[in-house]
Amino acid sequence: MYGIVNNAVEDLVTTKFGKSRWLKIKDRAEMAGEVFVTMRPYPDELTYRLVAAASEELAMSPDEVLFAFGEHWIQYASGQGYGELVALAGDDIESVIRHLNDLHRRVSLSFPDIRMPFFHVTDSRPGYFRLHYRSEREGLSSFVAGLVSGLGTMFDTAIRCELILGRQHGHDHDEFDVHHEPNSA
Repeated sequence: MYGIVNNAVEDLVTTKFGKSRWLKIKDRAEMAGEVFVTMRPYPDELTYRLVAAASEELAMSPDEVLFAFGEHWIQYASGQGYGELVALAGDDIESVIRHLNDLHRRVSLSFPDIRMPFFHVTDSRPGYFRLHYRSEREGLSSFVAGLVSGLGTMFDTAIRCELILGRQHGHDHDEFDVHHEPNSA
């Protein structure tokens, strides 16, 4: 994963828990002196070690950490200049998710070695769609659920995102039921 991902993990922890907790997490992950360069690729193992260390330090399950990170990623990436791309992708959650693969292709121009996941929407009807998520990386279904939740916040929409079939169930990809309803003004 690129340094931007690890920088976003740092931003999440320092924003919600403080700089001292981030330093403890880096110590636990045996990365005390590491400074992540946004545009540089890093082994996925480093990010997974940060998540495991955050889980221990913050007394949260790894899935809770990944979910919180997914929610935070939407805000963080928007603040890093990718908000305009998201805005171009659509004006509601389903539209943005339907265009994520196109958005990822644009982002890959800046990150040439990036390995992007694939998103696909089926069974769409008002207030509901089925989200299919494919990635060579395992164990990120909670992150994806957090992303969907973060998009809900961005679009002021109530979200219920439930993993219904996953790789841990022997399926070849993850599938989520996504129920959404814009909040009343």
